[in-house]
Amino acid sequence: SLIELYLAWRLPKLKDEIKELKFDSKRYLSGKLLMSNLKLIFENKVIWLCIVGISIFWAISQLYLVSFPVFSKNELFIENTFFVQVSLGFSGIGVVLGSLIAGRFSKNYIELGLIPFGALGVFLMALIMPYFTSLITYSFIFFIFGFCGALFIIPLNSLIQFHAKENELGKILAGNNFIQNIAMLTFLVLATLFANLEINVIYLFYFITLVAFLGAI
Repeated sequence: SLIELYLAWRLPKLKDEIKELKFDSKRYLSGKLLMSNLKLIFENKVIWLCIVGISIFWAISQLYLVSFPVFSKNELFIENTFFVQVSLGFSGIGVVLGSLIAGRFSKNYIELGLIPFGALGVFLMALIMPYFTSLITYSFIFFIFGFCGALFIIPLNSLIQFHAKENELGKILAGNNFIQNIAMLTFLVLATLFANLEINVIYLFYFITLVAFLGAI
């Protein structure tokens, strides 16, 4: 967090501050500020669909984060959490590498062709996820999952910024973060519900596959 704070302060100021703008605490506490931000999102179909796609990816990623250790213990009979977490960590490596490649392809323009390719990769990895027994195999699957996820979400983030008006970009990005967090929280609640009802985690994997399919189309 301290590193993030430091890097945030290091960001250059590209424009002069608009001193007339002030934070309205009353609108914030009443929820009117949030509704205003969300209204800007819903008015633009491209922005809205991009946010839905990004939210789906991070939501199912969150589900894997909480469900895979349970799956490893119950189905693979692996109780060493260190190796399980290392396997999950390969998804982060995939996201980093995929982001770099997506940035390279989109250097002078937004490469929209990466979006369906990335969505297909995420769906295929979700489809085969329940059917292996080796953590080495799962490390590879999570790597491809993260890699394809980055190819999917990086162009979508770029599209959001491209279609947002300059004076509305900050509000739209704030609304974007809110929707993503709500999606992740909803899926975490779903995982908790599965656990409380003692439903086999494999069905949660099937649910993720269905969501990934819907997100891909």
